[in-house]
Amino acid sequence: SIPVFLRSEELKAIMATEVPEALQWAKDIFVLNCAIGCRIGDLLRLTMDKVAVSEEGIPYVHYIPSKTARMQSTNSEVTTPLIDSAMEIINRTRLKLMGANPHYGVQRYNKALRRLLQYCGITRCVSLYCPETGENIYKPLCEVATSKLARKTHIDMLNKVQINYYAAGLH
Repeated sequence: SIPVFLRSEELKAIMATEVPEALQWAKDIFVLNCAIGCRIGDLLRLTMDKVAVSEEGIPYVHYIPSKTARMQSTNSEVTTPLIDSAMEIINRTRLKLMGANPHYGVQRYNKALRRLLQYCGITRCVSLYCPETGENIYKPLCEVATSKLARKTHIDMLNKVQINYYAAGLH
């Protein structure tokens, strides 16, 4: 089973698709999370005071990842530059992405994410390892997607950017 992430054209299709209001919040969370690449819990904890602009005028988000915060003595923040689509979502939502209970919200979000992908036509089959049979099974991405899909998509995009820079001699 390979790591599952969206292909560039799939992410662009989601971003370009007008969705019903009932799915807009899931689309906002997903697109923003693809841009930032943090864990869903960290994304849902972000507030407007975690958004800043560098001296060069580049907007970015900064936070201490909750999973590793207790393991490090420096409590160093992650800083991630924000692309235009992320800034549009941040400016429109003011990072009020979910109701008051994010624990319940992540399960609700995963279900809404699968509906969003179905609505946007993201039906590519992906392989998943089945421990019972010891074989891979294949299911449509819109049936198996979780919040981890955005993080994996972000990491895949970064890898491709680095590969493109390397190939162009820009490293």
